[in-house]
Amino acid sequence: MNAPSSTQEMKLKISLSDPRAIEIVDNIPADKRAEVIEKYIILGEMVASHASITTRKEAIEDFFEPFLMLAFIRLSVGFWYGSAILSL
Repeated sequence: MNAPSSTQEMKLKISLSDPRAIEIVDNIPADKRAEVIEKYIILGEMVASHASITTRKEAIEDFFEPFLMLAFIRLSVGFWYGSAILSL
């Protein structure tokens, strides 16, 4: 929801309960806290609005291809090694 263009400033009073959020805010210098939190809000909204998880078939194949190739190589070497032992 966008603030009306006539609004120049908004004051908030919030309570944090998540230990990670508390640690993040504690590590922001007090004199820059409002500016940094404002940027975090904008960044968080951008990520939430525009991020997506790709589950296309091609993306999954691209991700798992190296693992499948490694498994194939191990199976091939194991089969070859086992055949060599049997022929001795």
